[in-house]
Amino acid sequence: MTLALASAADAQIDDGLCRDTRMCSLTFVETLATAPFPYAGVDPTTGQPFFDTTDPTTGQPAHTTADGLVYPHDPHYGDGTVLFHVPQGFRHDQPFAVLVFFHHHATRLPDAVMGETAVIDQVDRAGRNILLIAPQLAVNAIDSAAGKLYRPDGLAALLAEAAAVLAERVALTAEAVGRAPVVLASYSGGYRALAYAMDRGGLGDRLAGLLLLDGVFDQVDLFERHLAAADRRSWFVVVYSPRSAGPTEALRDRLARTGVALTDRWPAALPPGTTAFLRVDTPHRAVPIAGPPAYPLAAALAAAGRETADIRP
Repeated sequence: MTLALASAADAQIDDGLCRDTRMCSLTFVETLATAPFPYAGVDPTTGQPFFDTTDPTTGQPAHTTADGLVYPHDPHYGDGTVLFHVPQGFRHDQPFAVLVFFHHHATRLPDAVMGETAVIDQVDRAGRNILLIAPQLAVNAIDSAAGKLYRPDGLAALLAEAAAVLAERVALTAEAVGRAPVVLASYSGGYRALAYAMDRGGLGDRLAGLLLLDGVFDQVDLFERHLAAADRRSWFVVVYSPRSAGPTEALRDRLARTGVALTDRWPAALPPGTTAFLRVDTPHRAVPIAGPPAYPLAAALAAAGRETADIRP
């Protein structure tokens, strides 16, 4: 089966408004003060300052990644861009949810949500009343750093500022956006931002679901703590290839030992508490589109629709 790939040319970055009609579509970017970067705090994975060295060429503050790579502040850690997408047919007068997507390594918005991930296209395909928010992580770097999302309530702060932006562009109130259920999704290196947003992002009961596309590489303790909680109200699905099988299956086995009910089949619906581990033979770079199932983000949003879209903000 041949699957169409979206390209950067397929999405129009618009400066318009979606305030005057009941149904509209809009994609735009804003620079937010609460975006993951720039960030000058502590890296909780090491306990050291995030900028732990100096770039020998430029003299800039620089960050050493877990793999020993060194990147200077500019151009890698100074971009506060956040992309917003209002899908075709979004109804501001109906219940809706918010999807926050964390992108992979070595990319930059808007390409990060097109090309090999087709995130914008998948949000449209899902046919659900859902808004996409995609923050820029490290720019064109092989680094999973989460920046301000390392901080307690970091995601809540980002979503509060994003809600004010959406209130200016769409016929929604910031209060309605601030009450909407939230789904977190990531591909590959975006997993760490998702893990910290899940663990300390300040969402509380707003967190409706988690989707990881080939993206459990560490932070197993954070995932286990959330998924094994007796009062968990979110669903969890991970689609993984041999690339991330080691830590993903370690998490699966730890959850099984604590008595969490697991499935290895794609769920027809995603009620709270669903925990699915789906191993696939797809090459890593093809997982976001080929799955299986094909277009897995769209499939998850569609399966979760009854559980998220029925919550009226």
